[in-house]
Amino acid sequence: MKKPKRRVDVEKDRLIKARVSGQELQAIDKRASDLKLSRSKYIRQAALHHKVVVVGRDELKGVKSELRKLGINVNQIAVLCNMGKITCVQLNDVKNSLDKIWSEIRMLRENIKKLNEREDF
Repeated sequence: MKKPKRRVDVEKDRLIKARVSGQELQAIDKRASDLKLSRSKYIRQAALHHKVVVVGRDELKGVKSELRKLGINVNQIAVLCNMGKITCVQLNDVKNSLDKIWSEIRMLRENIKKLNEREDF
């Protein structure tokens, strides 16, 4: 039976430098050791195979601002309805939709916060 051919490693001739705290370096070394990988191999694996989530804070701020404006408009319409100045439409559905959107945004913010606080990325 033939031996399987060994994979020829690509020459690694490029160097990347990154600044980390002593605590971060210890955490990296521990994880690498736990996986029985060298520090370099662990960092390569983490960098190349982990998903990075990028959330544009400006976009979220814009969405929040627009939702806030919509909420204000709905409240103004509700006040006019209650005063009898305009005929009421199905504002409850609109309000419920806005409440649901706000809830989703809060949950998204919490998830982003948790991701940022995680030690394993």
